Amino acid sequence: MFAHVAVTPEEIAPLEGRVTLSSDWSLMLQPCSALEGCRCSVYSERPRICRAYKCFVLNSFEAGRMTEAEARASLDEVFAVRQRLADAVGEPDARRAVQLARQQAVDDTASDEVAALLHELHKVTLLMQLPLPAAKR
Repeated sequence: MFAHVAVTPEEIAPLEGRVTLSSDWSLMLQPCSALEGCRCSVYSERPRICRAYKCFVLNSFEAGRMTEAEARASLDEVFAVRQRLADAVGEPDARRAVQLARQQAVDDTASDEVAALLHELHKVTLLMQLPLPAAKR
């Protein structure tokens, strides 16, 4: 959902060669190359920011402001858009497809469809971070 995650110099050593780092090694590039499906392959060595992170959907679910069905629907929407983007890019690995689409956007070579899907993916992931409006009574 993010372009990068900040890492400290102390966190880099156990991650080296296992994740994709920026050229100055201060950022772990996203989507995370340590993800194997929905599992983190560096879980015991994951950076502090990954240990602490909870998206708004998870916080809302844990606080009882969102049902499990609503939380799953939010996640399903993100995964569906990501899969449509993968199909449009022609890359079966959805994480790799997001990387390719982002690069195409930077290079200004993305098709209109890819650009629109990338925009939609950014929108639905951003919405997962924003508080839900208070329920009307």
